[in-house]
Amino acid sequence: MSNTMDFVPSPIPPAALAELEALIDETAVSFDRTLVREHDRGCDVIADASWTEFTSGSASRGGSSRRIRRTIVLLHRPDATLPEFQILPKSGFGGGLLTAASRVLGLPTLDLDDEPEVASRYAVMTVNANSVRTLLLRPSLDALTVVSDLNLKFGARGVLAWRGAGGLQSTDRDRDDRLDEEGRRLLLEDAVAVCGPIVDDPEVSRRAADAVEGTYAEEAARNIAGAGGIVGRLLSRTLITREMTDSIREQRPPRSGIPAPIAMKAWRGTTFPLLVVGGLGLGFSTMAVMLLFFAPGSGDERIAGAVFGGVGVLALVATFFVVRHRWTRIRIVRRGHVVEGSITRVERTDTAVNGDTVHRIHLALDGREDPTVAKAGTAAANSARRMLDRGARTWALVDPADPRRCLWIEGWSIESIGD
Repeated sequence: MSNTMDFVPSPIPPAALAELEALIDETAVSFDRTLVREHDRGCDVIADASWTEFTSGSASRGGSSRRIRRTIVLLHRPDATLPEFQILPKSGFGGGLLTAASRVLGLPTLDLDDEPEVASRYAVMTVNANSVRTLLLRPSLDALTVVSDLNLKFGARGVLAWRGAGGLQSTDRDRDDRLDEEGRRLLLEDAVAVCGPIVDDPEVSRRAADAVEGTYAEEAARNIAGAGGIVGRLLSRTLITREMTDSIREQRPPRSGIPAPIAMKAWRGTTFPLLVVGGLGLGFSTMAVMLLFFAPGSGDERIAGAVFGGVGVLALVATFFVVRHRWTRIRIVRRGHVVEGSITRVERTDTAVNGDTVHRIHLALDGREDPTVAKAGTAAANSARRMLDRGARTWALVDPADPRRCLWIEGWSIESIGD
């Protein structure tokens, strides 16, 4: 039985904090009532996490928001090599939606038909079905038949546990899922019962890695490519493989035949909203010209014309800067120079683009005195942390027009994370 008596109030160790923030994957997360237990395998953390979740748009666009507060447990194991997957309860309204969505959309799940009692209580979401099946040994499966409302999110270096909304994103406004002392103790006890056999036995993760051909990432790439359903088809369209990034690295600029997923990633967004905003800008600007120069010269019409003109100019300026930024990224993919180097730091920001937290990847590139910074999303940042841990070499595309700008293309590949 686990208890909180051997935990001490303490700041979360930096490596564990980085893993925890990556697993929560929200911006500006704060922690209080933090307790830490350090041991030879890593550390365990109990804390109350809180963050602001924007339900539409973003903070800068005035989107509505809610405050989420949740008690979490992290079992951090820096020497582990685990595939990424989630175990989510089927109970409640959220669980019903999850089950229905899995059937209709074809969400990537692990078939648990041989464990009907577990399957009736929990869903395992993963694109690494074969390796995850090897991880779920009898002690963990038995524990899942007796614990209730337990949410688990596994990363390469540990697991995050919580109770509450059935996922790290809630549908209620200002949701508070913090637990009292007894609830915190029970959350820790249940997390250790289910996850301890997985994260605390190095042989288990090694058997899981050996259960499939290649790395976890290569297994995921194969499963995504062969997946059916709506989600599977969408993932396949955006999947970037090492073969694709290698084709960029091996081609001399100017490059041609850019793989479609890389071009989409470089464009970094959809075109339709830009067309809408640009069209509105042109429309408002045209109305402003008509009111200011061709309509009878009343004061009200001139005021309306000035307002329409201001809105139109702002929309056109915003469209121009977004298009210029995206076109610069496309130009770097086509004409950028390949420069090798190493990762020196991964820095999380409080900015998100399309719901994906932006990170700064600090690169020491060969032949350059000053560090170069590339911006990347959460998945690429996780790859960067693993490479930083291993001291692995990497490469980036540097803008020939401005060497301060670069794209860390290698991090876009699903196979950039090794076991």
